[in-house]
Amino acid sequence: MVEADALRPQSAYAGNLYSVEYFALVRRSLKPGGFGVSWQPTRRTRDTFVKVLPHVLLFKRVLIGSNAFAPRGW
Repeated sequence: MVEADALRPQSAYAGNLYSVEYFALVRRSLKPGGFGVSWQPTRRTRDTFVKVLPHVLLFKRVLIGSNAFAPRGW
């Protein structure tokens, strides 16, 4: 699992943490079936996360993504 501490979008360098490039680094770091976790401060962050990670669940404002589909009951 890769999880990053949340930054408010207006914080310095927050754009780096919520970028396609960052989420691509997260995806490449995951083992098969691993998870990337991020806060969703904006719709744009969610759209970027979903663009990079193919399997995503949203719990309130927490995004959990994986590079592999998890079977039912995991």
